[in-house]
Amino acid sequence: MGGKRAVSAHVILCCILQALVIFGFYQDDCKLKLDILRVIDYNRSYGRDVKAGFVWYNRSTRAINGSGYLLKDVGTDIQLAIQGYKFLSNEYRRIAMYMKVHLCQEAHVDRFGIIESFQKAANFKLECPIKKGFLRLTYATFNESKFPPHIQPGKYRGALKFYDGPNFLGEAHLDWEFIEIIKKWELPRIFDKN
Repeated sequence: MGGKRAVSAHVILCCILQALVIFGFYQDDCKLKLDILRVIDYNRSYGRDVKAGFVWYNRSTRAINGSGYLLKDVGTDIQLAIQGYKFLSNEYRRIAMYMKVHLCQEAHVDRFGIIESFQKAANFKLECPIKKGFLRLTYATFNESKFPPHIQPGKYRGALKFYDGPNFLGEAHLDWEFIEIIKKWELPRIFDKN
């Protein structure tokens, strides 16, 4: 019975996300604060000198800088598996957020504006297949306004695992925090009927 509930909850969540994408949305109720980005491991037969981390883009925005040598062409079956953790009781605990994203399809759909903003920072085309060579992201930022609305505030970790078909490419951990934006009441706008 629990498996059917989990599957139906996943289907409902996917339908809601698709509706948000189709009808468009704009969120301004939370701010994204990026904490740590670490490359945990990568396949040495696919890459060399892979590194990534956050740098200050300006005084208030952190951006991603990353680079590495891709030793083989990567095909059209690149997948990203994301396992979510939330900071609870002084440690990161696994939560019911797990998804697999087919990155080649997502590059065309670009649901949350990530591909568009990362393409400006990349020295290669963010589409499949990816040709071997030196790849670099310089000052890649997120467009927070395209994230889904009503995200629960708190600290999170995403364990990101990349695959080329069945082959493991690499793993990274991304720590971030969603900070709720408290909006002030705008009484003149509410009561002004003109």
